[in-house]
This record gives sequence, C-alpha cells and structure tokens, in this order.
Amino acid sequence: MQKKISKIVGVIFFIIITLSIFNYSLFHSLDLSNFKKITSIFSLNNNFYEYKYKKSDLKKEKNKINNLKLKDKTVFTITIFDKDINNTNIDVYTKNHHLLESYNSEKCIIKSKNKCTYIVDYFNINNIIIKNNSTKKITINSKSDIAKIKKEIIMKLFLSIIFVIAIIRITKYLNKMKIDKKILKKFKNTSINKIFIICASVIGITFSILYPLYQIPDELTHINMIYSERNLNINFINVNQNYGATEDIATHPEKTINYNKYFDLSKKIDYGFKFKIPSITIIRHLPQAIGMMIGEILHLPVLFFITLCELCALLFYIFVCNKALKRMPYKKSLLIWIMLLPICAQQMASFSYDVVLNCFCFLFTATIFDIKLNKKKISGKDLISLALMLLVIAICKIPYILLGFLLLLLPYKNLELRFKKKTIKYNNIKDFIKKHKKIYSLIAIVLIIIFIFILYKVLMKLSIGRVLIASLTHPVSTAKLYVKTLKLHLGTYFETIVGNLGWFDVKVSILFELFIYISLFIFTFNKSKDLKNKFKKWELIIIYLFFFIFSYIIILSMFEWTLMCTNIPNYNKLSINEIANYIETIPYIGGVQGRYFIPIIPIILFPLNSEKISDKILKINPILYQIIYFIIFYLYITLVLFNRYWI
Repeated sequence: MQKKISKIVGVIFFIIITLSIFNYSLFHSLDLSNFKKITSIFSLNNNFYEYKYKKSDLKKEKNKINNLKLKDKTVFTITIFDKDINNTNIDVYTKNHHLLESYNSEKCIIKSKNKCTYIVDYFNINNIIIKNNSTKKITINSKSDIAKIKKEIIMKLFLSIIFVIAIIRITKYLNKMKIDKKILKKFKNTSINKIFIICASVIGITFSILYPLYQIPDELTHINMIYSERNLNINFINVNQNYGATEDIATHPEKTINYNKYFDLSKKIDYGFKFKIPSITIIRHLPQAIGMMIGEILHLPVLFFITLCELCALLFYIFVCNKALKRMPYKKSLLIWIMLLPICAQQMASFSYDVVLNCFCFLFTATIFDIKLNKKKISGKDLISLALMLLVIAICKIPYILLGFLLLLLPYKNLELRFKKKTIKYNNIKDFIKKHKKIYSLIAIVLIIIFIFILYKVLMKLSIGRVLIASLTHPVSTAKLYVKTLKLHLGTYFETIVGNLGWFDVKVSILFELFIYISLFIFTFNKSKDLKNKFKKWELIIIYLFFFIFSYIIILSMFEWTLMCTNIPNYNKLSINEIANYIETIPYIGGVQGRYFIPIIPIILFPLNSEKISDKILKINPILYQIIYFIIFYLYITLVLFNRYWI
C-alpha cells in the first residue's frame, strides 16, 4: 500500500515539477522558433560591428540607420531600448531599396519590459528604419547582448535535452508502475470515444471561457461574415458598442480584461431576430449561426450570446470528431492528440470556420482509411458521403479540396453499386469500358479538355487563380520562393501548431512544445494493431506527394496577402506577367500559420509504423501516459491563458 501511494505521489510530483519548469522565465525570454537565425549568431567573430545611437541622435537621423557598409552575407543583432517595445517596428532594406523583412515585438529573440533584441541574417543589407519616435537607444552587435544570447541558447538547449531524457525515463517508470487491477479494468473498459468526449468537453468549455471575445485570430471578421452569409446587414461592433472593450487587448499584451465592462449583463442583443434565406456558404459557420439565431430569439445578454455560439461550435466539433474517431481503424490515440492540439482546442470553441473545416477533414481522412483497411465493399453511399464531405471542405476553404487525392487510395476492385434490384461490380464496369474503349477514350479526352478550359477561365477571374497559373508557367522561380519560405518560416510553422495562441501573443514554453512533440512520437509509434504491409509503395508515394502539393498550394495561397502587406498597388488585379515578376523578386511568402497544416497531419503520420520503435523504445503504459499527458496539457494551457487575459 505504501509503495502504491509513493508511486502516485511521485507522478503528482512529476506533474508539478513539469509545470514549474514550463513556467521558468528563461524559457519565455528566449524564442527558438527560427533555429537557423539563432544558431547563425554563433558564427559571429570578435570583430563586432559596434553601432550605438542615443535619443538625441535618433531625432536628428529620424530613426534611420543608413549606409551600414556590411558584407554580402551579414549576421548581426539589433537591440531596441524603449518604454513600450510593442509599438516598435524595424524594416530592413536592400541596396535596391527593396524591403527584406519587417520585425515587430513578436519576432524578438530576447524580450523584456524595456528591451527587445532581434537577429538579422540577410544578404546585401543597405539600411534599417526604426519606426518608433519614443525609442531611447539602439545598439547593433553589443558584445554583452551577444554573449547573453549565446549563454541562454546553450542553457536552454541543455535543459531541453535533460527534459527529453526525463520524459523517456518517466515513460519507462509508468510501464513498470503497477496500479490496482480494478482501476486498470475501468480504464480499459472505457471506450476511447468516451475519453475524447470528456477531454474535449472539459478543455473546450474551459478555453471558451478563458479566451475573451476577439482574441482568436479574425474572430470579429468571422462574426460579421456569418451575418453576411445570413444575408443580414449587421456589424457586430456597431450594434453592440464595442462590447467588453476587448478588441484592443490583442495589440497590447500588457492589457487584461476589464471585468466591469466584460461582465456587464445589461447589454443585450437588441436588434431582434431576422430571418432571411442564407447563402450556401453558411455551411462553414453553421453551428455558430444556429447559436446566433437562438440568442437573438431569446434576447440574451451579449456575454451569454457569445458563449452560446461558442458552445454550439464546440458541440458540433465534438460530434463530428467523435464520428471520425469511430471510423478511424487504428491509432485512435494519435487522432485524439491531433484533434485536441492547443491550437485546435483554441479554434474548436470559436466563431472561426476552422471548427467545420478541421472536423470534416478528420472525418474524410478517417473514412478513407476505414474503407481502405476495413471494408470489403465500396458502396454508392460511401462515394456519395465522401463527395458531400469534400463539398463542405471546399466551401470552407477551397485549397483543402486537395484531400480528394486520397480517393486514389480506395480499393476500387471492391466497388459494388446498386440501382434498385441491379448490382454493378467493378469488373462489370471494367469489361464494359474495354468493349467500348474507343468511344469512352474519346469522351474522356473531350471531358478533360472542357474541364481544363473551364478551370482556366475560372482561375483567370480569381487573383489566387492567376497566382497559380503564374506559378505553373514559372515553376523554377516558384520552387525557389517555396524553398526560401520554408527555410525562413519552418520553425514558425512547428511553433504555431502547438503555441503562439490567441492573436499570436500568448507564447508557450519551448519545453511544453517539446513535450507535445515527444507525445506525438509516442502516439504515432506506440504499438497498436499491426500496419505492416497495409500500404503499398505507390500508395505511400501518393500520400507524400499529396503532402508536398498541399503544402506548396497552402504557402502559395498567401502570395496575395504578402503583396498586400508590402503595399503593392492593385495587388488583387495584377496580370499573370506582373505576378510572375513578383514571384522572382519577393524574398518569401508570409502569413502562413502552422494550423493550416493540421488537417493533413493524420494523413502523414497514420501509415508510419515500426516494430523496433514500439517494442524496444516505447515500452510504456499507454493509458497512464494519456492521463498524465492531458492533465499536464490542460493545467499548463489554463495557467498560461489565465495569466495572459485575467490577471
């Protein structure tokens, strides 16, 4: 009895220590999201380029540092001393006066109340413009700053390695840990779907309360989008007098909720319920729209109205994801891990169309794998359901229709279509086409030509379509831009899958990110049913080719946004030749977030299987690890959000 108690106390102690390590200030003052830039600082020699400005000098120069006379390849640091570093922006230009990159406070490597340090790693830099008139002092390549960065990087990496070793040790400890057989039986008898529903409900309800209104990216835009999809001319801020005064918190991380304004229940939805036939695009915000209509009919206070819409979104997400979990043949724990990632937990109780998009992508993927691995027959209902899911996904966000690539994985030899009393099998269709080969070949060619013609006409009318055509006509330049973007932002993509919550101003510890990715490794390779020889080589080629094409299109889809941010005139009316010129000149494509890749994570990880890893490395108790994982995840993110918005 004493041994059991000591082991349970040991696990609780591990959770407490883990949370305290996550919150250690060192892991919040140093940002390792762009590993390449940070490690490049170690290449600096002792010949530092010292450049210092005081406040009086800054006024004379109008915050410009001109003619730096730097080498072709230059790495240096900039430290800004200011009372409010959140209002500071740094623009780096080439000799041709082309903007290389803009730095804001979120791109700091080391950040404190009055000081922000950046690392600049570019070719042919000519000048730098500091956009903040209140800046007190600027230092380039201060020896003390560089020494501090190097020390913090070394310390952080060392502690990260120690943490990884600790996680591996604790998994082995959990495997040896013996718990009462009755407790284990209860957990084993509890279906994984119930575990998901409980975890998703607790996490979702908690996060919907902890995230104030407007603190999830583009939330206000999505609210007004719902009114537009309902064919109503309503602006949420105008009719509710900027309810709660929470809009400005996103741009001022030092600000928290004004309790009196936010919990003012006297402010109610007073514009009444108006019903008009909605557009088809209402599908992408369907659960939130239902909550809105109920709130309008009941004339609820604004706070309750918001909460109701978020809870409707959460219920919809749980319902569809639960269906996906039932259909997923293997690796259900991995799918739960993906569906409840911190960024998914943020979006699943919000006004964003990510609620509908993500859960339908999961359901589509699970259905494909279920039909491929479990079903002996492919019916017409299966094909219709997959087509309807793809339609919903396309309405939410058109690039994600690329998931249709997975239809190539289906075993069409098992196809059986029933029309009334007749049954048509795959072999019947195959034989029929062979007999009329010439006719059907001609029909197929004609249909393909018509499809390409219509597609070209549609793409030419859309700015994103012209970008796609320009990329196809200039494949080398586009590929180079794609590689440059990945080199610069790959670390950010990994970070924003598990961190950078809220309006990208809620940072999580690098150790927490490591903990999430270690858990991903465990859930991916933890021994379940054998997947060996379930996927043929050509099927794996399709899967990973799909991943490349998908990431390529997603990054390219933000090309127009990048032009807009660099103040290109008429960015949405450019010709194909003009777009091609910008493809060759802009340094990278910005605006892509890690959450854009979440729907394809199950597709990439599901086929991975290794008996050596599962048998020799990951000898753990999966039930206990899941319990500890979700406890640490829930407590840590709750503390981070509570500290950011409510204290």
